[in-house]
Amino acid sequence: MSGEERLSFYKLHPNAKVVDDKFDSHDIAFYESDPSQQETEILLEPGMFAVCFPSDIHRPNGSITESKSNKKIVIKIHKDLLQL
Repeated sequence: MSGEERLSFYKLHPNAKVVDDKFDSHDIAFYESDPSQQETEILLEPGMFAVCFPSDIHRPNGSITESKSNKKIVIKIHKDLLQL
């Protein structure tokens, strides 16, 4: 759509600690930062897309430039549809 975004992610692991669980109401949870995990970062620009799986902890909406807004489309597919 428009704008830029830094997306960081790493694999969900058994020791990941949830600090704010809103799965029931908003399908989201926030995890404690984990310095033992190496995050992968990608920079998204208009025309690009990223796919995050249920096994990914991801941090969206990272700014690249000061106070620049972005518009994006988020499509969620229920994890049961990913099973073969």
